Parts: sequence; structure tokens; C-alpha cells
Amino acid sequence: MNKDAHTILLNIRDIHLFYVPAALEQATGLLNLLPIESNNFKALLTHSLRQRIFTLMRDSLQSFTSNPEGGYFTTSVLTRLIMETGSVIILMSRDNTDQFLSDYLQDAQTYSKSRLHDLNRMISCLDLDVATAALNETGQAQNIINALDALRQQQTLPPPRKYPKMLERCRRISKKWEFFYHATYRELSENAHGQLTKIMHPLGLALASSNQGEALFYEHSRAMNYAFMFWGSTMVEVLEGHISDKELDPFKELYSTALQTASEAAESFNPDNLAHSFRV
Repeated sequence: MNKDAHTILLNIRDIHLFYVPAALEQATGLLNLLPIESNNFKALLTHSLRQRIFTLMRDSLQSFTSNPEGGYFTTSVLTRLIMETGSVIILMSRDNTDQFLSDYLQDAQTYSKSRLHDLNRMISCLDLDVATAALNETGQAQNIINALDALRQQQTLPPPRKYPKMLERCRRISKKWEFFYHATYRELSENAHGQLTKIMHPLGLALASSNQGEALFYEHSRAMNYAFMFWGSTMVEVLEGHISDKELDPFKELYSTALQTASEAAESFNPDNLAHSFRV
């Protein structure tokens, strides 16, 4: 193991252990200051999305700090989910006409109906075990569709349009988010989808490489830094303009300091050792 790189990794772990819990606590208090949505469905959805991104942030911290050497696969997937969830939260918070809400619901309806269609097709499978299992699943799939259709009928929403995929959501948020889609999200997706560029990242292989694990330690640290960045930028977007600067500034300062400290620590890795190289 590269001892210098391991020391940097543990330093970044300690930075996040110090800052992230405090940031989570501060953000929770600030979110409680926001007015409740008048639309009950949107209020419930907004609350659920916020709980989701907080849970993902806590899980990312747990993955990174409990297994800093070998937890890259998990932390990376969680970071991707934080970015996805953050994009929905931000666009939902900007949605003054409920158009995004309508599109979001329509996307769930379309996906559920597509799933039921394919399950119904599998009922005719010649493999009786598969056919029986597909028949059993169709009942639950239909229940989901019924619930979503009922939800649509209960709401007064604009006619749905095509729900934006992740790239379009990032474009709608800002040029910075669009950049991070290409620079970061697509790389995180390589890991989530098990692409060749990421599957050769288990700790044993990394330690056997010429850089003795430094490239993996760097990628894991970077994934954690991005998790905190996307979570924090989502919080600032949601809070800014809705609470006073006096209330928000301490959180922004904490978030900025934590991110800068962790990013500067990650720059200490040896740039010559950040490309993965494995002996075959």
C-alpha cells in the first residue's frame, strides 16, 4: 500500500467526519424555516425528495469513512444518486406552474405501464416458472398503475409533457451542472453500470498496481467530495431567496470551507499515480 497516499485518504476521511454531520444538522434546521407547499401532493413529494437526499448523503459518509480504502463502488453509486435527486429537487423548487410536477408524475405512469406490458408478455413464456412468476408480478404492477392514475385524477395539473432526462435536467439548472454531467455524472455511471473502465477497481487489484492503490484512493476521495458538493449546492439552491442571508450565510460558509478543505487535501495525491494501471 502507498503509505503517503493512505495518509492523505485518512485526512480527507477526517475532514468529512468533522464537517458533514454539522452541515447536515444546519441544513435540516434551515429547511424547517421554509413555507409548506400549498399543493399537498407537491409538499409530500418535496419532503420525500429531501429525506432521500439526506439519507444518501449520510450513507455516502458512512461508506467513505467506514471503508475509505475499499468502499469506492458504493460511494460512487451513492454520489450518482445524490446528483440525480438533487437535479429533481432543484427543478421542483423552481416549478411555479406545476409543469415539472406533472411531467414527473407522467414519467412514473409511463414507466409503470411499460413494465406491466413486458410482464404480461412474459406470461406466455414456455418456462412455466417464469410464466407463473410473471403472472404473480402483474397484480402488483397493476396496483401501482392504478395508484398513479388515481393520483393524477386527484390533482389539477397542466397536461404532461416529456419528462427531461438527466442531461436535460442539468442543462436547465445551469452550465455548471451541465459540465458536471459530462465530467462527473457520466464517469459515475460507468461504475453504476459495471463498465470495463470501473470494474477493475477492487482493493486487491488496486494495491497490486504500480501506484499501490493511490489511483483508487484518489477516485474514492473525489467521489465523496462530489457527493458533498452536489448535496450542498442543492441545499443552497433550495434555501437561497427564501430565508434571510443572515440565516443562510453560516451554512454557506461551512459548506464552502468543508468543500475547499477536502478538495485541497485531494490535490496532495501524486499526479503521476492517478492513472489506473494493472498487471495482467
